[in-house]
Amino acid sequence: MPLAELFPTARLESMRTYLREFAAGFGIDHLASPDRLPNTRRARSGVAAARRARPSTFLATIWDTLVPS
Repeated sequence: MPLAELFPTARLESMRTYLREFAAGFGIDHLASPDRLPNTRRARSGVAAARRARPSTFLATIWDTLVPS
């Protein structure tokens, strides 16, 4: 969905400016601002399927990702 359909142009530009300034505070200088809101339905569906198929493998992968060794 285009972000312009969700937010007025002036508001959208101020949000992008704020996000770039916030990211710059963490050393991220070249943050790209998408023009569309991504649809994450398929990604969430894939995660749900993996969770149902192999719960222990899925949880182990998440744990290994979130908890540094």
